[in-house]
Amino acid sequence: MQRQIVLRLGQTVMTLLGMAMVVFFAVRLTGDPAAAMMPRTASREEVDAFRHSLGYDRPLSVQFLDYMSHAVRGDLGKSLYFRDSVISLILDRLPATLELALAGLTLAVAVGVPLGMVAAHKPGSIADAAARLVGLIGQAAPGYWVALILIIVFAVQLHLLPAVGRGGLRSIILPAITVSLSSLGYLTRLTRANMLEVLHQDYIRTARAKGLRERTVYLRHALRNVAIPLVTLVGVQFGYLVGGTVFIETVFAWPGIGRLAYQAISVRDFPLVQGVAIFAGFFVSITNLVMDLLYAVINPSIRQT
Repeated sequence: MQRQIVLRLGQTVMTLLGMAMVVFFAVRLTGDPAAAMMPRTASREEVDAFRHSLGYDRPLSVQFLDYMSHAVRGDLGKSLYFRDSVISLILDRLPATLELALAGLTLAVAVGVPLGMVAAHKPGSIADAAARLVGLIGQAAPGYWVALILIIVFAVQLHLLPAVGRGGLRSIILPAITVSLSSLGYLTRLTRANMLEVLHQDYIRTARAKGLRERTVYLRHALRNVAIPLVTLVGVQFGYLVGGTVFIETVFAWPGIGRLAYQAISVRDFPLVQGVAIFAGFFVSITNLVMDLLYAVINPSIRQT
């Protein structure tokens, strides 16, 4: 197990380094940040002086090494637009994003897993057709479109829920439903497919032959053996929801990391774009590492020494 942790940590470091390199050079293909930040009336000499003050007139390789030397110490630079530390801006927005991600993922698990189990219990039934329909809609419906429909129905027409902002339990309902839809679709289909496969295994027939109740067979034997792919999917989806809800947070004006990334991209705030990308990659990598360690708890037979 210790060897596995060391290997996964090494993979995490290499992944973050590669991602930081790609992001660093990719954002500079969008144009000159100094020219974007200065007024249109600024002279060329003023733009050059501003570029020199930012250090963007140095070779890209030197800029990258300097950036990474600070990043490993937790210094992701200073935002050009907000005039504040990048890490401070990210940490200020992190609670809102975590709140939304946890709410959406909890809703997806609470609905998707039982729905998939019911569908697998009676394949071909109305419940099975409904579960497959939910899974299809969840995976196919664009998140921003669902967000707009929910706002029109529940906020504009029915006046039941607030459309934008973060302020209490009612304000999180519509964003949580929106972000949960994709995860709900994946969880429903994955649970159904894996349960159908497991329920035809010999040990399930043996458990039933021993006279165990159907509920015990489902929860203790079948569900435990499909838990690993479900845990994997939950971990991947959680990492995605933390770093990939840009459009949904923007539509609902939710003050999270996704909206911060959108604002940074809009104004070509290079340090902030890089910081958000690296933080999101770090969060996803750590989440995957935790999921790997949970495998050994769920199924001791896969432990590695």
